[in-house]
Amino acid sequence: MNKKTSLLASACLLVCAQTVLAEKHEMEQHGSHEHGAARLTVATTDTGLELALETPAANVFGFEHNAKTEEEHHVVHEAIETLEAGADLFSVNDAAGCSFDKAEVESNIAEKHDKDKHGDHDDHKDEKHDDHKDDDHKDEKHDDHKDGDHDGHKDHEGEEESHSDVDVTWTFKCEKPAAIETVSTKLFSAFPKGFEDIDVEWITANSSGKTELKKDDTITLKQ
Repeated sequence: MNKKTSLLASACLLVCAQTVLAEKHEMEQHGSHEHGAARLTVATTDTGLELALETPAANVFGFEHNAKTEEEHHVVHEAIETLEAGADLFSVNDAAGCSFDKAEVESNIAEKHDKDKHGDHDDHKDEKHDDHKDDDHKDEKHDDHKDGDHDGHKDHEGEEESHSDVDVTWTFKCEKPAAIETVSTKLFSAFPKGFEDIDVEWITANSSGKTELKKDDTITLKQ
């Protein structure tokens, strides 16, 4: 095999390996969306502690579609407030001198809820009303059947098949980050109908480990 052929073969092997890894990652990501399950990462930093949660939206909202009714909007609002109250969800051993700093919630459902509650929802209703008046009920039965039943059914099917996730990051500032040894969580009691098990991965400056939670418990950051 000459040098040119050898280089070409190596390049092909590299591309194939990258493709396999990408497909494996995609399958793992798709398979990780399991209602009741979630992943929590706990990491100490130079200034304190950072916790990151990855969870299906159903675990915190009870559904995975954009809020439509006032009741659903209320559920989303309450869930976001609960997630943002990091001091009520986690506590660190006293010796570290930690205090809750901030929380960041990322979710398509939360973003849509926020837009709707700031005017987009009312504008949309007005547009629908004006369009209805301008059409003067033209071909009402035909349009209702075509656009309402058929398209609505398609939208419902697409909604049923889609998945939505929520990512939350909590930050704690600590006087003595090196003294962090335990982190207690109340995620299960905060969302009693949501979480069933949470896979936890933790890392400090000196060690790392994994554990699984089936209920509210204390995570020990020492091996």
